[in-house]
Amino acid sequence: MTAPFRVMTCADADYFHLLPYFEANVERKFGRLPLIYDLGLRDDQRRLLRSDVVRVPVPDGFRGKEPTRGFVMATHKPACIADALKRSPAGCLYADADVLFVEAVTTTDLGVADLAVTPRHPKERTPLHLENGALNTGVLFFTDRPAARSLITTWADACAGGTHTDQKALSDLLSGFALLESLGPETRDGLSLMKLDAKVFNDVRLKTGRVLHFKNAGRDPRVTAKLARYRRLEQRHPHALPAFLAVRRRLGI
Repeated sequence: MTAPFRVMTCADADYFHLLPYFEANVERKFGRLPLIYDLGLRDDQRRLLRSDVVRVPVPDGFRGKEPTRGFVMATHKPACIADALKRSPAGCLYADADVLFVEAVTTTDLGVADLAVTPRHPKERTPLHLENGALNTGVLFFTDRPAARSLITTWADACAGGTHTDQKALSDLLSGFALLESLGPETRDGLSLMKLDAKVFNDVRLKTGRVLHFKNAGRDPRVTAKLARYRRLEQRHPHALPAFLAVRRRLGI
């Protein structure tokens, strides 16, 4: 079944090696290819992709790191998500290119909120991680509703200053919500937010998720190798891997 919303990601030439499998994984799970936002792909790389490849203006320095703590800025996300919503009014599910969908994310999972986020996985609730915000923005869902659009505009403005990462900027904008205290829907000041369980929808621990996030796979060969192993499992055993991870969730592993 084809999802009503569109899955999207962003990558430059250094992350190209993640894209062919990402688009195949998304096609298997969601019924159509993702949108890929081009942050500096080479011509030969673009020709190897089957997805729609889009380029939009993004802030200078989006590839850089926050100077004092070394967090990747990733300030390109608001502009890319805003463009994706023009192409997919039913909504867009953003995922970093180092994400693996073991199962599809559904409209039932996302509820009827204006947007959905994943508060940080328990593994990431350290002082250092939380210094960069209460969210992990490797997985995000936005609708095309006015409240969500307004937030994207404000988020883009916060990123344009060049002093905050995308995660810190969005976490600060949503700081009025109980991001680390409870999951599920919450509404404040006319904005409705669905807080998804990171252990299921943005699993950086790689133990229990329907959505696994292999953070730093674009830069760390050890993580890249682990992603490759899980890719083979997802492709060769499309029913066994989700069942195995579901058992781990029930056991609380």
